Amino acid sequence: MPARDGRLTTTMRCPLLSRRVLSTAAILLLGFAVAIQAPVAAPPRIVLEDFPLPDGTVLRAAILEPRGPAAEPRPTLLVVPPGAQGADAVRSVLERYFATVGPARGWRIVCPAAPVREGFRGEGAGLLVATARRIVATMPVTGDRVHLAGVANGGRAAFSAALADPRIFASLFVLPGVPEPADAGRLEALAGLPVRLFVGEEDDSWAPAMRRTRGRLAAAGVDVALAVLPSHRSFIRPAGLARVFDELDALEARLSGGAGAPAGR
Repeated sequence: MPARDGRLTTTMRCPLLSRRVLSTAAILLLGFAVAIQAPVAAPPRIVLEDFPLPDGTVLRAAILEPRGPAAEPRPTLLVVPPGAQGADAVRSVLERYFATVGPARGWRIVCPAAPVREGFRGEGAGLLVATARRIVATMPVTGDRVHLAGVANGGRAAFSAALADPRIFASLFVLPGVPEPADAGRLEALAGLPVRLFVGEEDDSWAPAMRRTRGRLAAAGVDVALAVLPSHRSFIRPAGLARVFDELDALEARLSGGAGAPAGR
């Protein structure tokens, strides 16, 4: 049509383009509405609790409780943090590992901070045994035993604790971890305890030692399995964590008389 300044202008209409724009807008609006209405999973309850031990030591532990009646017996995992094993390590290992999967599957997670600079390694492993006993005495725990897991330095400490009293533990998981050199000669004490080892395929600092540890444990008559997670380094990603809890669920079912086979290989 003629413009006011005398130039010719053309108005073009494209029904197909208009329909595509409207369809895209409708999809975006529908997705936005669904996102608003979709229920968001509530974070697990985090409780800080003192653990007074018989020798007078008081540990401070973070506890992740699954949803449900507090009096109901729960499978319980005692987690030994990595590094210096203080409060920062507790927060880090829960946020990066166990808070993402455990409580959603009905697991109670207990992670203590070490009260001394030396951490839970060496003689400090006795504090983990005392903590496990107090958990069983004061919390509703399935089977009256706790599962034990450790990460890196925490894996070393977890081996020492399990060797100190394997009867209080239902299983031992390390991701990653190996026994202390002083413990290497008495691995047969773990013969009644399922031991599961997890390491990243690309974790050159841990993988070779964990393969050797698997062989030594098997030679000592231990029920052991090593899972080498493909394309993982020292930090285990969500897919690997799901595999860890698949194995925990299978062992818990087996120990309680239900169905379930070990998932780690």
